[in-house]
Amino acid sequence: MLVPAGGGTGTCPAGGSHDITGSATLVAPALDMDGTPLAQGEPGGPWRVLALPDNRYRQLQRRRADGTAQSAEVAGASMADGAAIGQWEWIGADSQQWRLTPVPEIDPAAYYTVTARHSGKVLEVQGGPAAVADGTAIDQATGSGEASQRWRFLPNSDGSYAIVAEHSGSCLALPLNGITTNGGPVQQWRPATWVTSGIGVVPTQNWLLIPTNPGYYKIQAVGSGLVLQVQAGSLADGALVQQGTWTSASSQEWSLSMATGLVPNCWYTITARHSGLSLGVAGGPSAAQDGARIEQSLAVNALNPALAASAGLSRSRTRRSTKVTSQAGSTAPPQ
Repeated sequence: MLVPAGGGTGTCPAGGSHDITGSATLVAPALDMDGTPLAQGEPGGPWRVLALPDNRYRQLQRRRADGTAQSAEVAGASMADGAAIGQWEWIGADSQQWRLTPVPEIDPAAYYTVTARHSGKVLEVQGGPAAVADGTAIDQATGSGEASQRWRFLPNSDGSYAIVAEHSGSCLALPLNGITTNGGPVQQWRPATWVTSGIGVVPTQNWLLIPTNPGYYKIQAVGSGLVLQVQAGSLADGALVQQGTWTSASSQEWSLSMATGLVPNCWYTITARHSGLSLGVAGGPSAAQDGARIEQSLAVNALNPALAASAGLSRSRTRRSTKVTSQAGSTAPPQ
């Protein structure tokens, strides 16, 4: 979990000072040298969560007593479960870059960018912030931070979400004349209240977020059972987003990144860019002792207990996470 260094509340901006904690705090060992493995124990940070040119990922950096900077990395750039996590000088390797994914639930007050796994491009309302009309198409585009690329996830009682564009207040929706069409368009429409039982009205604006690969989700329409996908797996800006039958294609998988900064006292999964595996304590939930080794391993995120149950996951598995704290007003050190 991200917790403001020295305690406190408020947002956790990239570049701020953080403690990264679970049942104990992520620390460097007594032998504070390049390549030495990280462990859990009493606070030995704080760590800085630094923004990178690819804004889906972060650098985890700490200062040693001699003033030099060290970054968390997967030892040897290993792809294996159980690989140790060490510290090394920053060289920009994928094994030093980490994705922070909020778990176990979406913050309904926050905005998110939604990124296609195959292209690295984000979900947007076609036409940008000026496009507010009902029926406007949804496409993928290079991330620009515009409000037409930022979405709120508002929970429904059935575990689904209304996905609402920041700039228009309209929802990601299926057109009434193509609700169950494989390959049918996805559009924005003003919010509607739908009856979900009794008279057969189909909820065209409700979506399920279902974990697939670590850090990714399929976004499934409640009304059709089809999933959000980029048309023909295109890599191009402006490629339309549609619904289709789930095939496990990477053009049907999406990651969520909070667009409003890191939230304090929120649990996160911290995922290595090169392997897709997540930061964890060797031995799992029972390993509570100081000095337990930090490693990378498979972690599956479920957004709520219903989804966890449907995916066959235990609650403890979904909480394989760490916590981060920030100190407002701190500045990022040189990378």
